[in-house]
Amino acid sequence: MRNNVAVKKTGAPNFIEIEYKDSSAQRVFDVTRELTQLFIEETENSKREESRNAYEFVDKQVKAYQTQLQASEERLKNFLQDNVDGTAESVGSRLSGLERQIEEAELALKEAIAQRDALQSQLSGQSRVVRREVADDAYQTRIDELNKKLDSLRLIYLDSYPDIIALKQQIVELEKQRAEAVSSGGSSTRSESSFNPIYQELQSELSKALANIDTLRTRQKSLAALLEKERSRMQRIQENQAKIAELTRDYEVNKNIYDDLLKRREKARVSMRLDVEGHGLSYKIHEPSAYPLKPSGFTFRHFAMAGLFLGFLAPIGIAVAFCQVDPRVRTGSILQENTGIPVLATIPYISTPLERRIDRRRTKVILFLALVSIGVYLVYGWMRYTGVVL
Repeated sequence: MRNNVAVKKTGAPNFIEIEYKDSSAQRVFDVTRELTQLFIEETENSKREESRNAYEFVDKQVKAYQTQLQASEERLKNFLQDNVDGTAESVGSRLSGLERQIEEAELALKEAIAQRDALQSQLSGQSRVVRREVADDAYQTRIDELNKKLDSLRLIYLDSYPDIIALKQQIVELEKQRAEAVSSGGSSTRSESSFNPIYQELQSELSKALANIDTLRTRQKSLAALLEKERSRMQRIQENQAKIAELTRDYEVNKNIYDDLLKRREKARVSMRLDVEGHGLSYKIHEPSAYPLKPSGFTFRHFAMAGLFLGFLAPIGIAVAFCQVDPRVRTGSILQENTGIPVLATIPYISTPLERRIDRRRTKVILFLALVSIGVYLVYGWMRYTGVVL
């Protein structure tokens, strides 16, 4: 029975045909009907079981990947908390600023060194102490003091103020006395030594230049140390970025798989619910089992066509067989292959006009008989097919 049952697709998509072959028409009908019902019931039960197993499997995978996703999130969070060196953009900006400041410090240092050299050159041409002649004039000193006092009062009062008028009279009186002392030879001068103000100013500028050079060199060292520190920080950031990229990639992969599994679980849940309620995969019998009215297999027309084909092949087969058993030699090459004796020349067969006429007549007779045989065969086959001849 198993060997005689065939289940195959036929016609439109999703169409299934069940066939059973047997010698009894009634048994064929009963078995085909029962097989159809068993197939539908077994397929529905199998579909429900598959839906349930699929949902359980996907649900188990969802829980497993949820744990992996949480672990990935925890690793990424802990790494970000432990590494707070900033971003590569901020550190790059800081490096650019430090390099620019180092260049400015180097330029300023060169300028300070050049200024120091210039001040030292100027300082070498100046004397530390200068001597000058000072007039020992007490009248002039007194006049200067009164003029200063007069200028102070004029800032507050008018020229008609009594103190201003008195100061003017004193100044005039002192100028007269000074003139008389000068005319009588009473003034004198004295020589005194003092520090050269230009030398002191250059010395002060040189001290400032030296201090500036020390400051710039200290600043340059500090900037170089900061630059090295920022470069180390940039290296750590690059290494951290590579690690963050790895952790993020692991997190994204787990998240994508987890999201996809969530969708699959919901689809499996809906499919399982539909199969349990009987709304999932369903079968409809379009062609119910029918009682067979005629047997299947080779019919008379198949044998008629095969006989006609074999009739065409029979003369060819006979001719080939005759050539195989005929001992006569028809070509020189066969004689040379069989005997090993070289063939120097062959004399072709020359038929007479009588023989050619006989061959043509014989060919026409054979063709006529063949056509008559085919016609009789076709007429008999048509009569047998239509039921005229049993």
